Amino acid sequence: MAHFLSRRGALLAAFGSAAGMAAFGFGSFAADAGSFRRGVSIWPWFGLTREYPAPSRDYAWPPFQPDRTQPTAADLVRLRASHFDFIRIPLDAGPFIALRGQQRAELFAQLEQAMKLAFAADLAVILNPQPNEAALFWNARQFIDDGRDGSFGDYREFIVALVGLAKRAAPRLVAVELFNEPPTTCASPEWMARQATLLRDARGVAPDVKLILTGGCGGMVAGLEALDPPEAKDPHVLYNFHFYEPYVFSHQGAVWMTEEPMYRYLRDVPWPASSGDERATRDAAVARIGSDARLKPAERDGIVAATEHALAQYFAGDPGPAYIRSFFAKIVGWREKHGVEARRVLLGEFGATKFSAAPDRARYLRDVRMAAEENGFPWAFWNLFDVMGLTVDDHGRALDPELLAALGIGPER
Repeated sequence: MAHFLSRRGALLAAFGSAAGMAAFGFGSFAADAGSFRRGVSIWPWFGLTREYPAPSRDYAWPPFQPDRTQPTAADLVRLRASHFDFIRIPLDAGPFIALRGQQRAELFAQLEQAMKLAFAADLAVILNPQPNEAALFWNARQFIDDGRDGSFGDYREFIVALVGLAKRAAPRLVAVELFNEPPTTCASPEWMARQATLLRDARGVAPDVKLILTGGCGGMVAGLEALDPPEAKDPHVLYNFHFYEPYVFSHQGAVWMTEEPMYRYLRDVPWPASSGDERATRDAAVARIGSDARLKPAERDGIVAATEHALAQYFAGDPGPAYIRSFFAKIVGWREKHGVEARRVLLGEFGATKFSAAPDRARYLRDVRMAAEENGFPWAFWNLFDVMGLTVDDHGRALDPELLAALGIGPER
């Protein structure tokens, strides 16, 4: 404990002094965006790292891949002109924890600059520590582990520094998520205890910075339902959930779903399900699986069986707008039970890949967005860039007008 406290003190000294605030150069920025309403995540601005091979726990310097897609000042101005009022910045916590001294200071300086760009565009900011599940050591499970070989103490120090930065920057314009998609069971006592500790540490640094809490099981609806919310009456505490149901639609073509390889072979799954044809969708997916020469026969058969089963369930369930509203009704019940105002419940992520037909993708996003707004929940779309992006393409950076319309916003408004 003494070791942790001494290191925490060093961080506060580095990032918490009045001199440090002046050095960050936030000045007297006084705009107030009020509550967060409509946002978009911007990954991989502080993602896609360069790790050294195991057993090293270190990163190359600089730790982020130089060719990753990053927003420009013009991109942020374009978002504000389209009536977004905040951006959500996912942060791979690993480099911020593993690197020390001047290198760590430089990372925080880069984050400061990112916040300044947002403020200059009249956008508020959510800082979203998002552990990289592909990391060899600094991953979500490691950060939650409070045992001898775990890194929860390191993660606590990082949150303290991050909240201190938010406090100095502009407390009314910055919110800090304490963790992204905890890899635990929905009602995990372990997760509840860890989050309570993070909340206590953060409040010790900044009583008035907005903090965002989440439930277990990956931050899904069921996780928030299982959360007995601490600080339910604190206006500076928000509660977050993510929504990608049904995954057969939202994650079609997702090559990163390595534990469920069927997703990579799905294309043009319809939304709503009743607007498409089950046999045609299934046959096209099975044909893609059959044409993948990398698969061994037994592996191919397993993926075909999983795909046929998932699509049969999808079409039998006939998901559409009512299906989405049924999930949001659970969140409404949770917030009413605990006396949490609707504006303090954040739909922190939702989206769908570009492997669906464009009109279907737009309909799905509209249905999710409308379910959120009908219940008074602010929302953050995933993502500005990449295969789930808001851009027509990441090279041209133009925002897709059909998606803007689906989100109920756009420069014409």
